[in-house]
Parts: sequence; structure tokens; C-alpha cells
Amino acid sequence: AIQTQPADTIPLQLAEADILRMANKPGASFDVLELVLALDADNIDALYMSALAAEPLGKYEIMEQRLRRVIELKPDHAHAYNALGYSFADRNVHLDEAEKLLAQAIKLAPEDAAILDSVGWLRFRQGDYPAAKEFIQKAMKLFNDPEVVMHCIEILWVSGQKDEARTMFKEILKIERTNDQLKKLEKRLGL
Repeated sequence: AIQTQPADTIPLQLAEADILRMANKPGASFDVLELVLALDADNIDALYMSALAAEPLGKYEIMEQRLRRVIELKPDHAHAYNALGYSFADRNVHLDEAEKLLAQAIKLAPEDAAILDSVGWLRFRQGDYPAAKEFIQKAMKLFNDPEVVMHCIEILWVSGQKDEARTMFKEILKIERTNDQLKKLEKRLGL
């Protein structure tokens, strides 16, 4: 049974959950957000954040339900469309639906780097490497995030631009020496 708590603790719990997520503790973040949702089942921030925490835990059904609920409650929440569309693209499932979700996200926020990255990753999954590269490079100009750079490296590698991919990999490795995702990419591509 979930204990009851005063509703004024919700902002603190949302902050705690966000700190836990950023500290790469999605399980702990998810648990805190469950407490918030027990008090306020339609709290948009808690629904969205718990969906983000659910994904790395493999709780895809919960993630999908909660993002769909956010979209239902707040139809202009570009990042909810993006999160669901990106998850589908990243897992290489429901690509037709990912296309629709990301089209809506980019319509709502056309210069958002995360959304541009997601569209690029979807194009990659669809085999349209030139378009994928174009979207990813635009995202990188706006926000030089390691995940976006890793997407660019993979797109370059798969599209046959291996020297450019290796050069980019060496550059990011100088900055992100301890990034586990970068190590996985290196092993997967044989960089």
C-alpha cells in the first residue's frame, strides 16, 4: 500500500525524481514519481517524467500509456510526442506511428534539437541516410550532446563515411572518456 502524504510535497518529489534520473537512477526516480501519481494521477510533469524513467527499466507499456495520457491532457506537449516517437524509432518498432508523432513534435517545436535528433534517428531507421545526417547535423549545431554525436557517428558509419565517423568518434572520446553508451557504440561498430 502506498502511504498518503500532503499534496504540497509534490514539487519536492518532482525535483527529487529529476535529480535521481539525472544521476542515472531511473528505478529510484520511477518509485518517487509513483508516489506523486498516487496523489495526483493526472499530474502532467509526473506522468512525463515517469515515462522517461520507465523506458530504461524496460517498462515500455507504462511509458507508452503515460506519454499518451500526457498528449491527451496537453495536446501541445511537443516533448511527449517526441519521447514516444523517439522510443519507437530507437527500438525500431511502430515506425509509421513514430513518423506521425515526430511530425507533430516538429510542428510544435521546429527548432528543438532533441526533436531534430529524433527525426534524424527515425530517418536512419527508415534507411534514408542523407536525410538522417541532415537532421542530426542540424541538431548538433543547436545542442552538441553526446547522444546526438553518437547518432551522427553511427549514421556516418552505416552510410559508408567511416573515416569521418572515426574522426568524430576520436573527438568525442576526448571529452566523454567514461560514457558507457560511447563504449557500447565503439564495440558495436568496431571503432
